[in-house]
Amino acid sequence: EEILTKGQQLNEYIMTSLRTVEGLDLRFVEQNFSPGDRVKIENDSAVYKNKNMMLFENEHLMLTKEGKLFADGIASALFRSQTK
Repeated sequence: EEILTKGQQLNEYIMTSLRTVEGLDLRFVEQNFSPGDRVKIENDSAVYKNKNMMLFENEHLMLTKEGKLFADGIASALFRSQTK
């Protein structure tokens, strides 16, 4: 059995949700983690949206076809620091 910290739980959510068709639900992040986590993810995702590697639709961040090639790196850039 592994017990994850809140930060580890968020990072797991980021990694797994970006690999789905639905993408990362920012409302879920805000409600289940914190509004600050949502803001950080939104801010950190801007560079990938500008490079057409991510889309933002209906409160969800999704990887584009190009972004899927860099999924691990993008997810890592959106991770919460492990100190929180």
